[in-house]
Amino acid sequence: MKRLVIKSKPIKFHLIDANRVIAAKKRKVIPHVVSSDKLLAEKYYSSEDDDDSDIEIEPSRENISRYPYKINGDNSSSKAIVGESVQTPPPLTNENNLGKETNGYWCTPSIKELTSKTIDELKVIENFIVGRVGFGQVAYNFPVDLSEIAIRAKANNISIEDQLFERTISIKHKFLLVYVNEEEKPPLGMGLNVPATVTLEGVGPSDKSVSASDHIKYLQSRTGMEYVTYDPITHVWVFKVKHFSVWGLVEEADEADDPDFLIGMKRRQDLLEEQHELEYSRLYSNEAYLKEIKKQKVEIETRDLPGNWTSSNDKPLNIKRGLVAKEIEQQINSYNNLETENVLSQHVNDISIEDNYESDDSLDNVSEESVRSEIQKVDYLKQLVSYLPRDTNFNEIVEEKAYEPEISNDDIFNTIQTRPNLPVSEDWLVQLELANDLNSCLTPFAASPKSNKGKVSINTVDELLFADFNKSLLDKDSVSTPNTYESKVKNIESFDESFNAYVRYIISNLLAQSPVSQRSNGFPVVQTNGSITFGAFAKAGAEEMLLSLSSTLFDTQTNQTSNLMGENPQMISHVSELYKKKAFGIWLKSFNSKSIQLLLDQNKSEPLELVFSYICSGDIKAACETAISSNNSHLAAILTLADSNDSYVQQAALAQVDTWIENNSIEYIPQPIVKIYKILSGKFDDVIETLPWNISLAINLFYGKSSLTLEDIINNTVDGIDIQSLGESVAVIDALKLFYLLQTQKKEVVLKRIRNTSLSKTMKWLYYKLISSNTRGSDFDELTYDLGNLLHQRGLWKQSLYVYSHLSDDEKAKDAIRNVIIQNTNSIKGPDYDEETYLVNTLKIPHRLIYEAIGIKNHTEKKYWEECEAYTVAQLWENAHNTIVKELGPSTVISNNQDLINNFLALLSKFPESGLIIPDWNRGAGIYYKYFEVLKNPNSITDLVFLLANIPRAIESSTFLSKAALKIISKKVGDLAINHSNSIDGIQQKVQSLVLGSSDRKYFDIRLQSISA
Repeated sequence: MKRLVIKSKPIKFHLIDANRVIAAKKRKVIPHVVSSDKLLAEKYYSSEDDDDSDIEIEPSRENISRYPYKINGDNSSSKAIVGESVQTPPPLTNENNLGKETNGYWCTPSIKELTSKTIDELKVIENFIVGRVGFGQVAYNFPVDLSEIAIRAKANNISIEDQLFERTISIKHKFLLVYVNEEEKPPLGMGLNVPATVTLEGVGPSDKSVSASDHIKYLQSRTGMEYVTYDPITHVWVFKVKHFSVWGLVEEADEADDPDFLIGMKRRQDLLEEQHELEYSRLYSNEAYLKEIKKQKVEIETRDLPGNWTSSNDKPLNIKRGLVAKEIEQQINSYNNLETENVLSQHVNDISIEDNYESDDSLDNVSEESVRSEIQKVDYLKQLVSYLPRDTNFNEIVEEKAYEPEISNDDIFNTIQTRPNLPVSEDWLVQLELANDLNSCLTPFAASPKSNKGKVSINTVDELLFADFNKSLLDKDSVSTPNTYESKVKNIESFDESFNAYVRYIISNLLAQSPVSQRSNGFPVVQTNGSITFGAFAKAGAEEMLLSLSSTLFDTQTNQTSNLMGENPQMISHVSELYKKKAFGIWLKSFNSKSIQLLLDQNKSEPLELVFSYICSGDIKAACETAISSNNSHLAAILTLADSNDSYVQQAALAQVDTWIENNSIEYIPQPIVKIYKILSGKFDDVIETLPWNISLAINLFYGKSSLTLEDIINNTVDGIDIQSLGESVAVIDALKLFYLLQTQKKEVVLKRIRNTSLSKTMKWLYYKLISSNTRGSDFDELTYDLGNLLHQRGLWKQSLYVYSHLSDDEKAKDAIRNVIIQNTNSIKGPDYDEETYLVNTLKIPHRLIYEAIGIKNHTEKKYWEECEAYTVAQLWENAHNTIVKELGPSTVISNNQDLINNFLALLSKFPESGLIIPDWNRGAGIYYKYFEVLKNPNSITDLVFLLANIPRAIESSTFLSKAALKIISKKVGDLAINHSNSIDGIQQKVQSLVLGSSDRKYFDIRLQSISA
């Protein structure tokens, strides 16, 4: 007897399974499941304390058996496996839509439940299972989206069950097919293309002589199907898959199911399995995604339990909204009755609020669904915060500052009213409505007011508070997988870590072989080095297979043929061709290994097919050993001559095939034997038509005419191939075609073709650089821009600098490199790092550019002293002078701090030629310099005359700071000038020309009148 006991003070609290407790509370019954270690026991008992008897559930003994499911028995008692649990299919009733009309199909939730749901509710269906009695089931491990199923069913004018069963999910004998129409299949993680656990019934060995252990090993070796369990008695096979469309033993499908079509579909799917694995890792190995799934699951599981947030219709947000709406309505009604309305109407012509503040009785009739949708829309802040790291400091993201307008016209102060005639209220709710009135200066739509003067409601208040909020963000569809992962993975450039390591390896090798020099404008340039080969990058990791192929095809083969053959160019060319064919054959065997393994797995029980598979792989030794072990010694003897290209062997094999055809006996000869003889004869076009292109290429290379060159063999195989369905192999096809063009066309044709290939941006750029002897052209510049932008976006800014150094146009190279440096200033210098030496010495970045970038960064951070220091190091005197005139000079004058004055004068002393290198020095920084000199020596007539002459000509600046500083300087200079009026000619005109305010100007007019008197 198995019991689950929960005490008020649990001693073994950590042993309680919370999921089972929750499930028990929801269903009010605990399903009995026999663990695997007690299946063979006659009796078994709970491991828990027998004295704990608070809650006890004792199932009937007749339900306990070795196998918790029943196969090929009564449909009403059959059960389906879900992972390690057992799911009982619904009873065959009309309510669940099971019977002849559904051909044995069932699902949970039932069709009736699904039909009653809305489109939004269908977007997240938990624990979805589809099964077919007597055939098997598929249980999804994550929530699925059935909204598209419902939409297609409505468009086709059929029911959901007709669209779901057979049209979308087809469960047949020994296999199942999801998305029968491949064009309807969504990306991984969307719709029904979600990881699942599959159960297939009746999956026994087709050959009765095969043992159970061999059959299990065969099931375990299936590509893309993670083996879970197999029952050799009931022949039930359980496995997990990461994606869909077709799974199971498709090669054993019935003739009516078109096994050839299914095998072809499975073969295409297996070729893309590695890509699906990477996409699965991105989606379902993501910690944030798994947390979100767990959170949603807990919310659904506890939805109806006491204490849950959604267990009551009186949600806190609903209550709060109702109270706010009621308060707004009361305040507005009371405001209409106040006597102050008459007073306000005297000052404001068009305030009309009676129509706007009527009571809104419609709030009482708001449905629960509409309120729930409003809650979901208002909860946008939670969605925003969920994407931020846990330790994010919001003070670093949002900085609140007081509004400080820059006023360029002093007369504007005269228009400010001391006591403005504006409608105001002490209640903030009423004031909010007044501020939104047509006559308010805060109204955002004053030019085109809204025509509807409806009643005040929650929606209108939301619009008042959040008028500028982007409501489209709330209308995103809720899907079973977060939208962050909707994009399909296409190439290595989609993966940050592997791509970054790959690019660093490529660029470091190029930098070692192609050092950087300087252009005439001081910016870096990389010269072409014709000795670089693809072999230097063959171990780059990310695109290692493609780079290895490129090395085999395009690099000059290093051998000793010239020493052995003397000066015979024809012999050297022939031997070099043999070396290249041999190297390409080694690469092709490695590339074909997965496809060959797939053939070996499919033909494991057919010895002759295994022999043919080894022939396709080029492994004649393994083919002979397999033939001998299967009692086909005569075949093994013939196979030793397979790659001999001997004319007598070819004639004998061809004669044998012709004899079989003449005698009408070829259909009685095993097909693998016929195919092997055709390969031996050299006439194997009809054999390779049914094989994948890469295996066809291997047969042509290993067993074709030895007189054909490698480029001819490649062209005969890949010419005319439809590359749309080849997946990752498209890049390999493009490389092979480029090799053929390079041998038969001019190099310019090949270089033009590179841009139109499906190669990654990195490979396009590398191909052009290594194949071309001249990289200074517009075509290569375009590839350089593409790769440089990509690297910069990926954070590889130092690598992008090296790439941009290849640009042929000096000015474009300067702009691109300068842009990268300025945008990555924070990464150049810091407390724990300093990239300046590497940039200057290795990448030849101009020293002044680095400090110009530092100056720009300090300017944006309003660190003006550091900005000027950086500009002086970079010798950008004009930039430093502008900062002094606009910021440092005025702030130093206003502060009147002696330490700042000393620092300011020390900064000015760094300017060459006493600042006269700047054309406007006397109208800018020179004024501040002379002013501080006058403060030291008020009796310096020369400095006073300089200031009186140049202050009126000072560089114009609209900032309040600079205007205030000039007024301070003018007032001081004016006083000193009047004190030395006897030594200065034209004192009255010069003082009146200073930058003075109205009060200061009146003050100096009085003093000047006293002097003239």
